[in-house]
Amino acid sequence: TKAKNRPDTGAATMHQYELQFAAFEDWASKRTPPITLMREVDEGIASEFAGFLAASKFTNNTYNKYLRLLQLVWRVLQKKNPRITSNPWTKDNITRKDVLKTEQRRRELTLAELKTVCNAATGELATLLALGLFTGMRLGDCCTLRWGETDLERSEIKKVLRKTGTEVQIPIHKELLKVLRVAEECKVGPYVLPDYSAAYLKRNQTVVARIQK
Repeated sequence: TKAKNRPDTGAATMHQYELQFAAFEDWASKRTPPITLMREVDEGIASEFAGFLAASKFTNNTYNKYLRLLQLVWRVLQKKNPRITSNPWTKDNITRKDVLKTEQRRRELTLAELKTVCNAATGELATLLALGLFTGMRLGDCCTLRWGETDLERSEIKKVLRKTGTEVQIPIHKELLKVLRVAEECKVGPYVLPDYSAAYLKRNQTVVARIQK
């Protein structure tokens, strides 16, 4: 993150990069034999990981994002470490997949689907979904929302967004207000979602996994 030759990337994007690189580290550590050094990764290893991504049934767009991130990491660190003699993640070594226009944009859920999802959720997940639905904030902003940023009496949220650094003022919808008042009764610590905020800030992928499930 301190390298001067990397793109000027926001906190939310950096968090996503860290999750993607952590997934590669986990795969590399479980490989036989395991990989512990960047210089050990050659074109063959990169091809193996690309095969792992393909077998994991990621979309072509997500597949490409992982490879672009790894290519970026190697490019940035290669200038600082003379032992890294090549970048195995370039397009010349690992072909990117075609991305259809329909794949680039996620389909919006219908009202019936939204009701089904929200009614099935319980606990912090239900609160998280309500925050996303009624405020339009990104996942990271919802997960890290503090009680000090919410004013239930005035029905408003004031928060500095993680990605842009701008402060927003969002009115709290009456349905969201009901959800937050229930959550307030179980208030533990500064965060509205103590478990989800802890997982998100620790770069734990369980948050996304739970939502997708």
